Amino acid sequence: MRYRALVFSLAVLLVIGLGMIGASVLMERVGPAMARLSKPTAPAQTAAVATTAATPASAPTACPEPGEGATATTAPAATETATSAVTDTPTPKPAPTDACPHLVRRQGENLVLNGEPITFVGINATLLMSPVVPDHAVTSILAELSDWGVNLVRFWVWPGSDMNRVRHILDEGGARRIRFVVTLQDYYYYKDVTWFADKYRTEDLPHIEKMVTEFRDRPEIAIWEVMNEPWCGGNNEADDPNCFRVLEAWARDTTGLIRRLDPCRPISLGTSWERFTPVEKEGYRWLQSIDTVDIVSLHREAENWYNYPSEINLAHELGKPVMIGEIWEWAYADACKQRYDGVLNDRAAKLDKDMHKALEMGVDAYLLWDYAAGPFPEGSDNPQYFCGQNSYWSGDPVAGVIRALPIPRPEVTR
Repeated sequence: MRYRALVFSLAVLLVIGLGMIGASVLMERVGPAMARLSKPTAPAQTAAVATTAATPASAPTACPEPGEGATATTAPAATETATSAVTDTPTPKPAPTDACPHLVRRQGENLVLNGEPITFVGINATLLMSPVVPDHAVTSILAELSDWGVNLVRFWVWPGSDMNRVRHILDEGGARRIRFVVTLQDYYYYKDVTWFADKYRTEDLPHIEKMVTEFRDRPEIAIWEVMNEPWCGGNNEADDPNCFRVLEAWARDTTGLIRRLDPCRPISLGTSWERFTPVEKEGYRWLQSIDTVDIVSLHREAENWYNYPSEINLAHELGKPVMIGEIWEWAYADACKQRYDGVLNDRAAKLDKDMHKALEMGVDAYLLWDYAAGPFPEGSDNPQYFCGQNSYWSGDPVAGVIRALPIPRPEVTR
């Protein structure tokens, strides 16, 4: 009996063992199929989508070239690879975007708009921001300048200026294919080295930040300009190298602020010309060489600038665009009277040659000094007169010269 019981027990154990071995083999063959039926269909793709959603798109810190704007928003390359491996279908990439659409930009030695080089010819109109000039007169002035064929106007916006007037100028000019150089301060008449060393921090920097932040999205603005004719001019400062070091520090601070607030638009310092002494000439070079100064700025008399083209040569050496922000040519004597009969036609003929010389030499922006409109307020017993030796009045024959120039006059697109 004990022998039979032992045999029976061994038989039972053998059957159980064979059953376990069979189940193991079955699971090896069937298990993967069952696992595929119960598993999510595309785990790698799901992870890729989650990674993309969790990565915020950052605003560009510098103005990219056309086609580079999508870099900041595309998903990491490793994520795209994982997605493609699962779907076997290439993941569509966002269309390239331009972070600075419809804005004038610097590209090497050129100013460009929508990827195409653009040359500007226009005029200063500093009276546009004067509180004695009414809005309707501003509209009339810009309408006439548009009829002249100008595509650029330079005006000044001092600290404390009326922001509604700035908007009005931009609205009226943009509707007439006019863009603007916005000059944010004037050098004259009280600024010296102590101002550039410290006082600008409270007078200039808040104004610059307010203006650029408020209007950086306005395509009517072609160029930011820090100041009209900053220089070391008082108390024999022009021969002091330290003054130009102070001026350089001011220029780096102010242009750096503009660049951080508006990485797209070109920046001009607003300098006049290199002047006379070795210290002045070297100081001018220092200022134009600053990385955040995009445009070499000069103010010169007609013909004089190309007969003595040191500033133009410096611009080519630095690989930067050049803007003649003020071109002077004398036509009026005292009391806003013409110097002689026919002087306006003679001036227009001289400027015709001068403008074509500018186009030939690759000057990027050429602006006459200065539009005049006579007395304001109209009908006042004590008006303010806007006129000067180099002024241009309504109907000046220079209008026909500008109108005939082969320059682009593109629409302002928002």
